[in-house]
Amino acid sequence: MIGGRSLQRLVSRHATPVILSLALLVAVLLLIGFTSPLIVRVGTGALISVVLVVGLFIFVGNSGILSFGHLGFATVSAYATAWLTMRPAMKKMLLPGLPEIILSAQWPSFLATLASGLLAALVALVSGIFIMRLSGVAASIATLAFLAIINTVYANSDPITGGVGSLAGIPTGLGIWAVLGWAVFAILAAHIHATSAAGLALKSCREDPVAAEACGIRGFRVRLLAYVLSGFVCGIAGNLQARYLGVISPDSFYFGATLLALAM
Repeated sequence: MIGGRSLQRLVSRHATPVILSLALLVAVLLLIGFTSPLIVRVGTGALISVVLVVGLFIFVGNSGILSFGHLGFATVSAYATAWLTMRPAMKKMLLPGLPEIILSAQWPSFLATLASGLLAALVALVSGIFIMRLSGVAASIATLAFLAIINTVYANSDPITGGVGSLAGIPTGLGIWAVLGWAVFAILAAHIHATSAAGLALKSCREDPVAAEACGIRGFRVRLLAYVLSGFVCGIAGNLQARYLGVISPDSFYFGATLLALAM
């Protein structure tokens, strides 16, 4: 009897990510089996949006802080993807300011995805050390400033980003199964964080910051952890978007994309 109740609690606790993942799997199977390649490509883009929105939710949904800056992490990751995966000859022509070690390298897609996501997480860590000391509206304004800074830096770094124009030549060939895998990863990561001690502590800070601090919860630490994890997942989305389109620009990840992601 006790074992049955424990199993029931375990199933109910983890039912949501399993159901969502299975729903995405069924949707992909239906797209592949009963639609045209064009619709499959549209579905691939939709799954990339799932990764981005789930990444955003990891921080915004648990902390209650509206962030306008997470597309900045996608920007960092997308350009890192271009640096790591474009053909060396094209990089030397379009991005002559890159270091020679990057100009001559061409990484496999999976390693480039991990590296670009980790770079986005590193940027989230550095920026979060300052931004996550704030809360509420002040933190939201700071994330908006962060997005503007990232956009300005990348738009004005012509030798390494191509400037305000579009940067083409990023290898595409991104399949819907790979994107589905990352979408499932994002859902599982969000669930694990939300049900962990750090996630529950972050929710308590969201509901009553004063009481949470009185109980010994360090709001800065739990916000920073969620911010970095969220930055990593949004960085993965930026990588996938770059490989999906093959063309990026700073404005691809600016205010319009930010408002669309928040609306989702």
